[in-house]
Amino acid sequence: MNDKIDAVLGKAVNYQNTYNPDILVRIDRKENRDAVGIDSDRLIFTGFDAWHAWEMSFLVQGIPVNGVLKIIIPATSRYTVESKSLKLYLFSFSMQNFKAVSVVEAISIVEGMIRQDLSKLLETEVKVVFHDSSSCYEKVVTSYTRDLPQQPDFLNSYLALGKDEITAYQEDPSLLKLDYYPTSPKPKAFVYDGLRSNCRVTHQPDYGTVYIAYEADQAINPKYLAKYLISFRNENHFHEEIVETIYKRLWDLLKPTHLEVTAFYTRRGGIDICPSRCSDDRNPLLTTLGNPSVLGKEFRS
Repeated sequence: MNDKIDAVLGKAVNYQNTYNPDILVRIDRKENRDAVGIDSDRLIFTGFDAWHAWEMSFLVQGIPVNGVLKIIIPATSRYTVESKSLKLYLFSFSMQNFKAVSVVEAISIVEGMIRQDLSKLLETEVKVVFHDSSSCYEKVVTSYTRDLPQQPDFLNSYLALGKDEITAYQEDPSLLKLDYYPTSPKPKAFVYDGLRSNCRVTHQPDYGTVYIAYEADQAINPKYLAKYLISFRNENHFHEEIVETIYKRLWDLLKPTHLEVTAFYTRRGGIDICPSRCSDDRNPLLTTLGNPSVLGKEFRS
């Protein structure tokens, strides 16, 4: 097959936390096409491979930016990318800290890096679009929270570039700070989609959305709650341990009459691949699924 495949992919995995394009491995489509009688020089179809990376994450001024990365690879390319190598490559962005002046600028930088790396690797023009979590939030989170009496605040909105540099990536309860209500207990609820930790055994990265609701005489400061949740980013714990740790810290601090902590973790290494092949360009999928600005079926109305 490929010496690089044997060297990189058949071994115990070391999940790298900073950008490393050398992880990428390409696969020659010709081998399988020859086996089934497809002439690579005279293809009998048009189309593309649409990849959705549901766990794309990187840092801007220390603050996590999360979302879905869409990659479009033309079916006419001789090469495609090996999926595990792509997962490892995208994971390598997770602790890469970009000093951009805005999230929009950082997204443009990341898109450009990935587009350049994949286009060079595959010797074709690859399309790349990053959909940040704010564009996915309604359909990701509200399916769970829409019927709750207390609608949650989105914690991402409490962090501002240039004002809230993040440096703590090991769980640190001292980051939690209180606000105080002058009146009777009030219910509060928050959602944060930037929860990230690692498996305690394999150290594989895990991404999730955390929902927190409580009622207490005291109130947690939302900005510092977000900073605290970010501090799990390099922790090695099971999902249940992460939730129980958050619960215990808030229980001790707030002394609440009600507290709920729920985490919704994504599929680990979650990348789906949606190939589409058509005898001509009249297939409607070529303008929907094949459009980098359109997400997968989960986010399409």
